[in-house]
Amino acid sequence: MKVRFHIEKRRGAEGTLLRKDRPVFMVISFNGNRIGMSTGIKTDMEWWDPVRQRVREEHRDSVVLNLKLDSLEKTAFATWNAMASLSGDPGITEFRNLFRKLSPGVSMSFFDLFYQYMREAGQKWKYSTYNSVRTIYKQLREFEVVNDYPLSFNRIDRKFLDLFVEFYRDKGNSRNTTIKAVNILVMFLNWSADKGYNIFKDFREFKSILGEQDFSESKKIFLSKDALLKIESFSTTDRKVQRIRDLFCLMCYTGLKYSELQNLKKEDIVRDRIIVQPDHKRNRSIPLDNRSRRVLKEFENRYFRNGKAFPQMSISTFNKYLRMLCEQAGIYKTINDSGALPKCREITVGVARNTFLAHTMMSEFSARGYSESDQTERGMFEEVVRGEFENTGYLYQKVQ
Repeated sequence: MKVRFHIEKRRGAEGTLLRKDRPVFMVISFNGNRIGMSTGIKTDMEWWDPVRQRVREEHRDSVVLNLKLDSLEKTAFATWNAMASLSGDPGITEFRNLFRKLSPGVSMSFFDLFYQYMREAGQKWKYSTYNSVRTIYKQLREFEVVNDYPLSFNRIDRKFLDLFVEFYRDKGNSRNTTIKAVNILVMFLNWSADKGYNIFKDFREFKSILGEQDFSESKKIFLSKDALLKIESFSTTDRKVQRIRDLFCLMCYTGLKYSELQNLKKEDIVRDRIIVQPDHKRNRSIPLDNRSRRVLKEFENRYFRNGKAFPQMSISTFNKYLRMLCEQAGIYKTINDSGALPKCREITVGVARNTFLAHTMMSEFSARGYSESDQTERGMFEEVVRGEFENTGYLYQKVQ
């Protein structure tokens, strides 16, 4: 079986080729049969790539439109495989009927409806608004993979909100950015409810929940010293897992955010310190201890694209291999402030910075005579240190 996509080429009354808002068709060929189907997608001729049979990346809707085409292609192959179970010699009619049953357009999945929402409501939006909604669409897909949390309307609840806020925090986003993202999602959920697609209403409490939530005091998951030691000493022949182990440990030792780690260049590592140069903020100088020097030595004579100090990868890829590392190293549980013991799959790259912060604070509590059970004093001190951590780099010292 073969699947091809093409854009309609038709001439107007004056004989010139029509180029604006042309429909894209899918053609399926099997056993001498040929089926043409509408994809429901339209685009200008200039945005169509006939070689890739996809919308060009320069088009503002390319991600969403091409995901739709990918979905249709997968459905066609799923239909072809399913036809093997039919008796006789199934033809075009059987293929069409089975394709309709398997088509995402019939099942109306969460992301199919989100796509439909952008198509319908997007016509009234400004370009900046459309871009913001499209970004949330992409990040929800990433969230689904990173958290192993398949999205459907019945799963958009308080648990989802907590995971999504943590997901945004791990990306280094501010409170305001997180609230804007949730508001965009709520817009879509309201649209879905008005259309009758969504009967679950937990999302209507999101605004009040976020309004009452103190982001700075949210639950922080961090590794115990024993757990971190297990990761440090874990030996593996898998090159990717080795890199994740080294980079994760480096962030635990230094307090680097993942975005900062990915932006570091070779020249930012000088002698016994790392120089972090954030946008629109003053530089920070992070002293190195023996453990962080040991990790840096592994990357010292390796060279990466654009002069970067470390290999570049998406946060979802990093989290995927981090969880693999934790499972192989036997890190099935982590310790957090509340004493709860989340499962290994909840460990993300953000845990590294939390681990650095928690270990530093516990060291300071001991030095100042604060008991870990003295929550009032601990809370006051934590607030002070977090402020100094963000603004002056006070916490960037050797952690014993």
